[in-house]
Amino acid sequence: MTTGQTAGQTAFQTAGLTVDTSLLRRAAEIMDHAAVAYRGDGTCEVFRSPLSDTSLGSSAAGREVVTTASRRVAEAIDGAQALALKVAAAAEKLRETAHHFELAEDSAIPGPR
Repeated sequence: MTTGQTAGQTAFQTAGLTVDTSLLRRAAEIMDHAAVAYRGDGTCEVFRSPLSDTSLGSSAAGREVVTTASRRVAEAIDGAQALALKVAAAAEKLRETAHHFELAEDSAIPGPR
């Protein structure tokens, strides 16, 4: 049964559950934008460590800090890109959920009159 529809909105209600599929699709769009932000531009220029081997002096400790910081930057890039994939997958699941609720609404059998 459909209730409270407005233009461009599908609300599916059954057994006390109301699902606004247009809101699910909007949430998926927002998640798509987040995934793009986490993914970066592909070149990782924005995330490149500004440190060089001699940024903190020529001591072994300074070089070790630079090496560790550079490794952490690379790990952060990998983590952000992995998060982008998970967010994009979640967005697709939201779209699929909205689609299945719409299919259920289209095939709903009306109650007795």
